[in-house]
Amino acid sequence: MRRASRAAAGPAPRRLRPATAWLPARRAAALLALAATAALALVVVGASPASAHAVLERADPAGGTALDAAPERVTLGFSEPVRVTGDSITVIDGSGERVDTGETRNGASAEQATVDLRPGLPAGTYIVSWRVISADGHPIAGGYAFGIGGPPAAGAVAAANAAPTGSTAVAWTSGVARLVTFAGLALLLGAGFFLLALWPAGLAQRPARLLLAAGWVAAVVGSVALLLLQGPYTLGRGLSSVFTWEPLGTTLGDRYGRLTLIRLLALLLAAPLLRASVRGAAGTAPA
Repeated sequence: MRRASRAAAGPAPRRLRPATAWLPARRAAALLALAATAALALVVVGASPASAHAVLERADPAGGTALDAAPERVTLGFSEPVRVTGDSITVIDGSGERVDTGETRNGASAEQATVDLRPGLPAGTYIVSWRVISADGHPIAGGYAFGIGGPPAAGAVAAANAAPTGSTAVAWTSGVARLVTFAGLALLLGAGFFLLALWPAGLAQRPARLLLAAGWVAAVVGSVALLLLQGPYTLGRGLSSVFTWEPLGTTLGDRYGRLTLIRLLALLLAAPLLRASVRGAAGTAPA
């Protein structure tokens, strides 16, 4: 009789585990991954092109000077270490012909950039144009003129002060990529910490999962775009150079590029931990 009454009553209700008790180890690992990503994001913000850049403090020969003899080289000194490429400093004469060797390098210190000049330069006006990369990853550029055998021509001084500019399309696209990256990071980190630390049961809700996914995708896509665009941006190239090795190698060689790459790797490593946490939360939710 007792067995019959139990059968008639139907199966016993399934006992549900509390939502706050799901997979604590994976939740802690996911929180740790998000904390590491947040720390890297803050470091990259400090190293981003919004930070203060290097400033030209001295030049040899200096702008506007009149030299009695041709110099052997042009040396620039900046307020902080700079990264240079072979064409970071160009020197042309009054007819527009280059008179440097095209092999710009760092000088006695990382704050200096120097390039050798052809020997035996004749008297006349010479225009120096430079474009280097600050420690924050931002390109800075400028120019000046000097003279041999007399002061430089006034028109040359005005032309030298017109600093060369890079691609407007690259600068605009980089700005959009930066906005997408940090908007995605803000969404991912804000929603992730709230759900993992304060409301783990919320991970079982589809809108919450979509917020996490949208933030992660935006942060990853934006970081990849920044990694590809930073090189053309700093070198003054166009969008056609985005998928060439030289700009990417330049980016990976500086602090900004390395930190962006580490941030991207942290996001990729956080993905499986977040996925496991979401699945664990969904598995403990009522059917």
